[in-house]
Amino acid sequence: MKNSIVICSGVSKVYDTGFNKVTALHNLDLEVKKTQLTTIIGPSGSGKTTLLNLIAGIDKPTSGHIIVGDVNYSNLSEDQITAFRRKNIGFVFQLYHLLPVLTVIENVMLPLLPYQHSLGFNLKEKAMHLIEWVGLGNRINHLPAELSGGEQQRVVIARALIHEPSLLLADEPTGNLDSKTGMEIVKLFRTLVEDKALSVLLVTHDLRVAEESDCVINLHDGTITSIKYKSEVNFLEC
Repeated sequence: MKNSIVICSGVSKVYDTGFNKVTALHNLDLEVKKTQLTTIIGPSGSGKTTLLNLIAGIDKPTSGHIIVGDVNYSNLSEDQITAFRRKNIGFVFQLYHLLPVLTVIENVMLPLLPYQHSLGFNLKEKAMHLIEWVGLGNRINHLPAELSGGEQQRVVIARALIHEPSLLLADEPTGNLDSKTGMEIVKLFRTLVEDKALSVLLVTHDLRVAEESDCVINLHDGTITSIKYKSEVNFLEC
C-alpha cells in the first residue's frame, strides 16, 4: 500500500436496467502505483470510464473494495467521499466543461471560489501560476471560445490542479484533439508526474499514449487482460 495510490480488490459493477443486468466490471484487482503515468486502454464498452468513476467515488461498486491513498471508500459516507474527492482528486475529461462566460483565470479559480476566504493561499495568484505553467500566460483574460481545443484542455488541466490533488484522473483527454496537440497534452501529463510528483491515471483509445506511460493496463469486457510496465520487453505490444 505504501507505494500505491489506488487499490481495487475484487471490484465488480453490475447495472440493472430493469430488463436485464449488464456487467461493466468483473471481479477486478488493480494496483496503481504512486507518481506514475498509468494508462488504461481498451475498446469502447470495455469498462474504462466505469472504472474511473468508481475510483473517483462518483459511483459505487456492486461488490469489492476501492482504496485511494490510505482511504477505503467502504468506510465512508457519500458526503465523506465527496469531501475526500474535492481535496484529493483532479479531473480532466474529453469534454472541457468550461463555463463560456468566464475567462480562463475565472474558470481555473472556479472550484475553490466558495472556499477562497478559508484557503491558506491567494487563489488568484495560484491560478495565474498554474495558467502560466501550462503555457497560457498570454490567455489569462480570454474566454473559452477564443481558445483552440488544445488551449482549452490546458485550462482544464490547470483547473484540475488548483486544489493540489494527489491523483489526477483523465478520461479520453485527447479525444477531441488532433494527433500533434493530443501528444502535447500527454507530454504535459508526463511533466506533472516528473516535476510535481503527481499520480496520473489516464483512459484512452490511443495506443500512442502508451509511449509516454509508465504502465499500460489493457481492459476488455470488464476484465484486465494485461498489465505492462515500461521496463518490460515488447511494452507497446499490449
